[in-house]
Amino acid sequence: MPTIQRDFAALAEMFELIMIEVRSWERDRPEQVAHLHDVLRRLNSVLAPLRHGAEPERARLGELSLDDLIQRENKIAEQLKSLAAYRRLRSVLGKSVFDTYRDILSQREPSFELLNSSTSVLKTEYNLDKYSDADLPVALANVLSIGGLSVTRLRRTAKAGDITTMHTMLKNANKKLREVFEPTWRQSNLTLRLEVSGSRVLVLVDELHEDGSRTAIEERSAGLRTYFSMATQLLAKRAKEDSSDSPQTILLIDEAESHLHYDAQADLVSILAKQQFAQQVLYTTHSPGCLPSDLGTGVRFVIPSADDPRSSELRNHFWGSTSVGFSPLLVAMGAGAAAFSSCRRAVLAEGATDMLLLPTLIRRALDADSLPYQVAPGLSSLGRSGLGLKELAAQVAYLVDGDQGGEALQKLLIERSVDPASIVALPKGSAVEDLIDPRFYVSAAETVIRETVGSEVKLEVNFDDDGMIVDKVKLACERLGLPIPGKVAVACSILNSSNRVELATEAKAVLADIHKKFCVVLDC
Repeated sequence: MPTIQRDFAALAEMFELIMIEVRSWERDRPEQVAHLHDVLRRLNSVLAPLRHGAEPERARLGELSLDDLIQRENKIAEQLKSLAAYRRLRSVLGKSVFDTYRDILSQREPSFELLNSSTSVLKTEYNLDKYSDADLPVALANVLSIGGLSVTRLRRTAKAGDITTMHTMLKNANKKLREVFEPTWRQSNLTLRLEVSGSRVLVLVDELHEDGSRTAIEERSAGLRTYFSMATQLLAKRAKEDSSDSPQTILLIDEAESHLHYDAQADLVSILAKQQFAQQVLYTTHSPGCLPSDLGTGVRFVIPSADDPRSSELRNHFWGSTSVGFSPLLVAMGAGAAAFSSCRRAVLAEGATDMLLLPTLIRRALDADSLPYQVAPGLSSLGRSGLGLKELAAQVAYLVDGDQGGEALQKLLIERSVDPASIVALPKGSAVEDLIDPRFYVSAAETVIRETVGSEVKLEVNFDDDGMIVDKVKLACERLGLPIPGKVAVACSILNSSNRVELATEAKAVLADIHKKFCVVLDC
């Protein structure tokens, strides 16, 4: 799914620090207006990238201190009060620099829209004689609003038998619906279409590609119908507010699984991953059928706080070191494997690091937004687990590392009657971490170590040597007497980085081949 711009929180934090500095000046350090103007001009040059949507240079901002820049000795300080100086400064600048940057930040702040997944789902047919504009079903009212129609006008035109006026009204309404919906769908261009037959309004789905069909909306999947109902709720609100220039939207959906069976839940989640009318989607669910494809980065558990029953904590560590597949996730959700496995494709990898990194790396290699399968951890614990492999998901592929441990796991799987064709191995002598640019990986490891020891760290790694990058980092840490960063911690650092993950040489082809093999095994 699309992500929030990662630099927004950092920008807000920088802005607050600047405000604190200047409030301190306003209170304690009255200075000459000309000098203050120069200080703020220099500050402005550091933060100027904000105007163009870029992140300010942290190094320059860190070096800039108002306390250092403002004169420490001022012979006329007693003659000039802070308030007067500030007023004179504002008269020079025209507008407070803080107001300026507050405006810039507010324009970048996303809007939040709470949608109700239990809103009445669109039907194919509505009788105009049964409704007025005041008591229309919400789903239909939203569609008519987007199209600029009213049920009163439709009914009046239909009863008058004015065919040409009705044709013009529907032509204009369907044009508006297409203009609104076409940009919101990433992989398959779909739009809603309205037709009127006698006293009935018909809601249809148009496929916009060259041999596309036109179908009644009730003939489409429950997940797609729910998606259209939620989408029209948001788009109708935008149309009323004429908010074409509104900030990016983050959708909030409570209990996304409401009134949907398992297959429809998975369908809805897949559809939400492809939509483009929102920058990000956050939803709550009690159902394993609504889990996203990327479990490593897409799931957070809401855990009631032991100290305060009115508050909760968000956690993303739901796996265990000795658990296989989805079992820790299902236990935490209070769900059984049988209910979950009927509609899932899974890739069972060795550990949590694979679950975290592999989906992101494959999407990066394919330039894709979502994958048709989920990656679960725990294959390395298979020898200790009594869980039946068939309980993991309806269809399972297995991924092993290209080392001795991976070869041993592959042998164990075959001994457990797993089809060798469903086992995919990484290139010899490599693990998932080796598919990342080694310098990028080392930089992430240095970040984790720096957060642990509280000081800058520079690891000396010979990238030309043979061996896995994890082992090279371990040796570099041992030589310097530094703590060895955990693989999961480094993986999280990589995913949390504001920089896009860089792939190792030839990793793109390797990842594309792995994905192709998964799809053959999983029939996707």
